Amino acid sequence: MNPFPATSQGLLATLLADPDLLQQATASKATSLTVTLEIDPQGRSRIDHPEWRDGRNPLSMTGGSQGAPLDEGFVPFRQMVGPGKRPDSQTEYRLVGELGSGGTGVVYQAHQRAINREVAVKVLRDELAKDTVARSRFLLEARTIGSLDHPNVIALHELGTGPEGELFYSMKRIDGTSWDRSLDTMSFEENLSTLLRLCDAIRYAHSRELIHRDIKPENVMLGRFGEVLLADWGLALSLDPADLAKHQPMAIGGTPAYMAPELAMGDTRSQSIRTDIYLLGGLLYRILTGQTPHHGDNLLECIRRAAKNEIRETGLRSGWLDVALRAMATRPEDRFPDVATFVEAIYREKEHERSTDLLRRAERLIRKVGPAAKHNDYGVAAALIRESLDAWPGNREAAESLADLQTAHARAAAASGDFDLALDLLAQAGQADSEMAARIRAQRETRAEQAVRESRFSQLFTQAPDAGLMIRWADGEIVEANRRFERLTGFESAAVVGRKLLDLHFWATPELRDRFVEVMAAPEGANDFETRILRHDGSPLEIAVCSAKVQVDGEDFFLFTLRDIGLRVRAQRELAQSRQQLKEMQRLAQLGAWQLNIASGEVRWSEESFQIMSTPQEHGTPGLDEYLELIHPEDRQRLREAIDNTTRYKTVYELKLRHRRPEGGWNTAVARGQPVQNEQGDVVEIHGVMIDITRYVQ
Repeated sequence: MNPFPATSQGLLATLLADPDLLQQATASKATSLTVTLEIDPQGRSRIDHPEWRDGRNPLSMTGGSQGAPLDEGFVPFRQMVGPGKRPDSQTEYRLVGELGSGGTGVVYQAHQRAINREVAVKVLRDELAKDTVARSRFLLEARTIGSLDHPNVIALHELGTGPEGELFYSMKRIDGTSWDRSLDTMSFEENLSTLLRLCDAIRYAHSRELIHRDIKPENVMLGRFGEVLLADWGLALSLDPADLAKHQPMAIGGTPAYMAPELAMGDTRSQSIRTDIYLLGGLLYRILTGQTPHHGDNLLECIRRAAKNEIRETGLRSGWLDVALRAMATRPEDRFPDVATFVEAIYREKEHERSTDLLRRAERLIRKVGPAAKHNDYGVAAALIRESLDAWPGNREAAESLADLQTAHARAAAASGDFDLALDLLAQAGQADSEMAARIRAQRETRAEQAVRESRFSQLFTQAPDAGLMIRWADGEIVEANRRFERLTGFESAAVVGRKLLDLHFWATPELRDRFVEVMAAPEGANDFETRILRHDGSPLEIAVCSAKVQVDGEDFFLFTLRDIGLRVRAQRELAQSRQQLKEMQRLAQLGAWQLNIASGEVRWSEESFQIMSTPQEHGTPGLDEYLELIHPEDRQRLREAIDNTTRYKTVYELKLRHRRPEGGWNTAVARGQPVQNEQGDVVEIHGVMIDITRYVQ
């Protein structure tokens, strides 16, 4: 629930209603400074911008009536001296030098005497030192930070007043720089990691019913040792109705270059955690495009564009941009409902990015070769798409593209006369019973019938696209060998015609010859029977043989077609060898793979997983409950929670687990799991690996 009552006052409306402010806003550049509309409990308002302050004339409220002095609560006095001044025995803080400055305060490096440590001290600006509204906001900022305890929120040590009544608070000093100074030199992955850590801080603040409202790179500190800290909580707002009475004054504003429409318009009823979602989306947009979401020739134009949610045009088209633009939707209800959902979309996009990249590479290859695509071109493209599906099994576009590619390949194969390959590809594409497959089968049958009808000495058989032999059924004598057979085997037609097939010297082994005879003797003949023969030069040749019994002029013959499948066989052998090598590497690395089916609880292990678990493979893979019984009692709950979190939030986990040995004692392994989702985005399986580290922990 939003604690603010509805108000007609807004940042843009206030600027347009005051000629002096309008002139200032038109004359000012659209910088990264924060601009704020402040409204006190008496209804008086003012616009605060660091460049509009006059040190001789303090900011003043307009409208309303003078209210009672503000009760600042307990703020202890601490002796503090500025840079270059000598401390005395009562000095608690000695300011060493300025680290930076913002709209409301100046940050100094300081030495805290009582604890003998270096700290950062933020002091309210001199021109705001007597300003009731500014002091109230400064106190609210300090107390807000002090109420937050999170590794990505800067830690506040103490709030106090100095010798001149100036407000300050001390905090942890970070040895580093602000994100805006490093963002353009950091890689995409580094910037994305920084954004995700900011999301952790904002998600924590939201759990405390706080929204930040001014998230920008200038308010993020990056430490030398990897720290990412969100600072400047001066515009933080509690959404808890019980805190409404404590908010004096009401402030609406932010940084126009990142500002959500409801902040620019002063729509207090629409300010919610989705306001921060908008700002996080703006940071993602900045990372992707190198530009802030809003811009203008001057400050007024920038605020106008923020109010209308006019986001800069970009030529970038990607799933990442879709995530950013959804977060920056004009209507809050159209944005991500919370930070967790926004982060989930980012992780999902990271998984999809590699898959999409591989798919695009395949598409570019096919577009490049066009109608002249060869068998190898289709093979490379298919391999890329299959790798894309391995990276993201739920990539429907990749699955459809693979089926389309296989159909196109089948069409090309059929056009070149390779009907068997065409039908095999259509079967892989799920179109074995399609009209196209029926046409190709008819073409294949027609070709065979034509060969049967023609004389064994016909030109058609001689120039057939496949290597062919015609053998007389009665005595097994070869009566014809076509030109393709000569090119394929190196045997000249004259050297084989008139001889019996079994007498030729092209059998690799007697066993392969006998097996060939056995298959050929079958009444149905052979269809893609694979074997190995020897070429005329003695080199081996892997072939697929098709045979059919035909009649020519009333005499029975066997018609054989031979197709070179050497490339495919070599590829299969290399694949088997690669799998064996992978298996051996897993054994040497003591790394096992596993899969868990969420619905059934079924667990599948690789061979190495059985070794790591010291479990006989012949006993079968245990179910999830059985597996948990093998885990050390102290580790079981952590594993259950990790599986539950991965299922619910689609996160990756990594745990160190102890497994019971059959002979007693425990093996120690690192288990890592990641979710696998179906088309609806539900986690259906968890895949992972386990690495045996027993020898390292003993």
